[in-house]
Amino acid sequence: MKLFASLVILLVSMNVKAERLHVMSKSDFNYVLVKATFEASPNGSAWINADFNTSSNENSDGNWRDSQTAQVAGLYLDRTSNEIRYESTVCAKVFPRRWGTPIVKNTGNCKLEAVRAREQDPNDWYGRSRRVWQIWLTVP
Repeated sequence: MKLFASLVILLVSMNVKAERLHVMSKSDFNYVLVKATFEASPNGSAWINADFNTSSNENSDGNWRDSQTAQVAGLYLDRTSNEIRYESTVCAKVFPRRWGTPIVKNTGNCKLEAVRAREQDPNDWYGRSRRVWQIWLTVP
């Protein structure tokens, strides 16, 4: 009986496919990814933000920051429950504040990951590739 139950659980888990979406790419010329997060606005839109750091230009703290945002089809803010969802999966919980931007906490259901890869440079006539940071969203 235990063997049958284990086999059923194995078969069910094999049929569950995670969806992996390419969110954005950023040329990695001297960039270091600081973080990738979910963000939302009160009007119901949600997006993914990636913060990058480099020391090529000096700032007051010695680093130059660059942020890149991307909207993903199916990612939205459910205003009744204050949750950022991808279709029906809850990715993050939004805690509104009276002043300033809301606090967004990831639930762990949706995974944001950064991968260094090579992509063809769209601006290069010779078809050469470049190193990029790719941000991926994985949803169970």
